[in-house]
Amino acid sequence: MRRLAAAALAVTAAVLLPACGGGDSGGGTSKAAWQKKNGALVSAYSRDLSDAVNTINQGQRNETTGSCQQVSDDAKDLKKQAIPVPNSAVDAPLRKAIDLGVSAAGHCLKGAGSSGSEGAREVEAGQKDFADARKSMDDAEAAISAWS
Repeated sequence: MRRLAAAALAVTAAVLLPACGGGDSGGGTSKAAWQKKNGALVSAYSRDLSDAVNTINQGQRNETTGSCQQVSDDAKDLKKQAIPVPNSAVDAPLRKAIDLGVSAAGHCLKGAGSSGSEGAREVEAGQKDFADARKSMDDAEAAISAWS
């Protein structure tokens, strides 16, 4: 009787475990399914990063603050909804772009609220992080295009 119960348990596990996903494959989600769920948010984040890079470099405080806040908001949404990506070649640069975007937005917002050399240092740190986030986002987008 124990063998029969053990065999039934093994069959049940063999049937159910693949459906649960796991590993770093993200549960086997296809590119199409992941993009359908997350593509618009990824595109919005990419656009917002570009906007933030442009506005922080122009030094217009109101526009910069709005752009930085938008990047921060989108990054939080992306982290919550789109990570992990079921493709490690996409996951790594997208995570990096998100983390750098959050850091850049923090520097940007702190710099916009400060004056003098402290504010300038924060803005410069934000500019660097935004440039690095943009590069990582470009890498993520290239990996998404190459994902088959």
